[in-house]
Amino acid sequence: MLMKNLKLSLWSVLLICWTAYAFFYSEQLMSWSAAAGQPIGFREALLSSMAGWLTWVPFSMFLIRLVRRWPVEEGKIGLSICVLSAGALVVILGKGAYMYSTNRLFGWYDQLPTFWEVFLASVRNNFLLCWLII
Repeated sequence: MLMKNLKLSLWSVLLICWTAYAFFYSEQLMSWSAAAGQPIGFREALLSSMAGWLTWVPFSMFLIRLVRRWPVEEGKIGLSICVLSAGALVVILGKGAYMYSTNRLFGWYDQLPTFWEVFLASVRNNFLLCWLII
């Protein structure tokens, strides 16, 4: 009965999923930091993880809306792939811009590289994730 009345919006589902992922990732971050000889606490790991992964809530919604608007279907595969590729590029650029502009707050990089280098890192880190969402 409760499940029948429980209707979650897509925004809510995305927020729940990415928050859960951020919690799991924060544990990985703590393990990696400890292995590197620079252990961090749960609070710091969680803050960094949430700051990085929760950006995927609006990015995921954007990509999902693109897929709904331009689904890959017979007769318009070329157009759909072009639009979805452009959308993935927008997300990758947006994620890179976010990481670059918030480096002072979250210390993503010890020494901030050029925006071009951050963008290339965003391509490596986010290309596959964009297409998994698509």
